[in-house]
Amino acid sequence: MHERALRAYAGQMFHLLCPSPDGAEVWMRRPMSIYRVDKAAGHVEFLYKVEGRGTRGMANIECRR
Repeated sequence: MHERALRAYAGQMFHLLCPSPDGAEVWMRRPMSIYRVDKAAGHVEFLYKVEGRGTRGMANIECRR
């Protein structure tokens, strides 16, 4: 995780690139609010509801830890 991202705080926004759930094409970036930052673990977390193709594509991403 980039150290600048770890200086963020809950409520700030990031524009996340959402992959297509079927891998066919790249979708537009979605503004997402930060839910939590764990500086010790080096994680930035986002909380979202899977509604359409963009967020469904995000839900299929395997998180690295």
